[in-house]
Formats: sequence, structure tokens, C-alpha cells
Amino acid sequence: MHEWLAEIGIAPPMDGGAGLTVTYHEACHLCHGQKITAQPRQVLHAIPGLKLVELSESQWCCGSAGFTI
Repeated sequence: MHEWLAEIGIAPPMDGGAGLTVTYHEACHLCHGQKITAQPRQVLHAIPGLKLVELSESQWCCGSAGFTI
């Protein structure tokens, strides 16, 4: 989904994310299995006024799917 949205471009939400600060934790199957890391961030950056702060361990596996690093 992220790849498709990043490819076609998305219309920013009308109310945007003014004043919101968020972080993003990689989904293990996207990051490690499918090597999709840029597109989810592109979608978040498309929201006006939203501040994305990188999580230092965002690519760590949570272990819930049995995949370990």
C-alpha cells in the first residue's frame, strides 16, 4: 500500500498534521522481508505540518512474527 501511495502521489489531508510530532516503527515484514522503508516515510512527509522524528531502533524486530535479527 505504501509503495502504491508513494508512486501515485496522495492528496494531503485537508486538516493536515499541524503541530503533531510522530515517529515510525518499521513493520518487520516490510523492512526485512520486502525491503520497503522509504515509502511509508514519503506518505508521512506528504502530511502538511507533521513532524517526523526518526526512531533510532525503528528497524529492530519486535519478535512477534518469529523473525529475529
